Amino acid sequence: MRIDCHFHPNFSFLNYKGIQKKSKKIFEKFNQHKIDAVIVTEHVFKKPYQAFQKLKQNQPSNSKTLLIPGVEAVTREGIDVIVFSACEYVYTQKDIMKTWGLPITNLLEKVANDPRLNAIVPHPFLASSQGIIKNLGLDEFKKLLPKIDLVEKHNACFNSLIDSLQQINIKKIFNPLIDSLKKTQTAHNLLDTHLFTGGSDAHHTWNIGSHLRLMTAKAKSNQEAIAKLLSEVEREMIFIKSQMPKIPDLLINGMTALTELASLYILKPQLDYKPLYNEQLQNLHQGRRSLGQAES
Repeated sequence: MRIDCHFHPNFSFLNYKGIQKKSKKIFEKFNQHKIDAVIVTEHVFKKPYQAFQKLKQNQPSNSKTLLIPGVEAVTREGIDVIVFSACEYVYTQKDIMKTWGLPITNLLEKVANDPRLNAIVPHPFLASSQGIIKNLGLDEFKKLLPKIDLVEKHNACFNSLIDSLQQINIKKIFNPLIDSLKKTQTAHNLLDTHLFTGGSDAHHTWNIGSHLRLMTAKAKSNQEAIAKLLSEVEREMIFIKSQMPKIPDLLINGMTALTELASLYILKPQLDYKPLYNEQLQNLHQGRRSLGQAES
């Protein structure tokens, strides 16, 4: 089974035609690389529920790729944690769907106590506060490992950057940066004893393709795909090179990263979630009461 455990639709919600066009290319890439399942992990501050809905609505009828609902949440400390579920249940969890929400320990406990939720700690060696080791330190990370379902060992996001830096003649200057990026691309063997995942971390269609290969038959449902991912089945990462020339790839992904930082730290992210049934009824009754008061 081929699964991409870290993928961003990265839609612009100002352009619905653009969403349709990009969705078509996304599914073409999934089909080209024979991706059986994808955890849709849009950033919590970039309308993850709406992004999943739009991607699902635009999935071609002949597409066989399973779309697993997820979100790349941001804890109170600023750590990225992917949370996902077999259905859209994850989007009903307000405290997970809120940027700068739960502390990391509370989030992991919430997931552990809810059989409908699962978590992946992505890019643990990322050299920013979004990486759990940089944020908390290696010792604290080791203490949390028993509470974590899955850790992302492989992330294809920095492939082009690593290749470019290695080709520079004065690469000794960049060796510390290259080493840091390599730890993010293929994490330290500290994780060899832990169940691990891998993903493209793609934000653009030309970066789609890298995936985790599980040595088992493809799943027929989201529940089965998650069960296989959580099992002890043998796995390996398959890296696919970007289809975009290196310089444009680096420039566009760099601009995307800067835009996301602005969204996270400067703008006030809106809460984007799926209301529970009882909450929908409560809102409906409140609306009726307000209307009655206005008429009287």
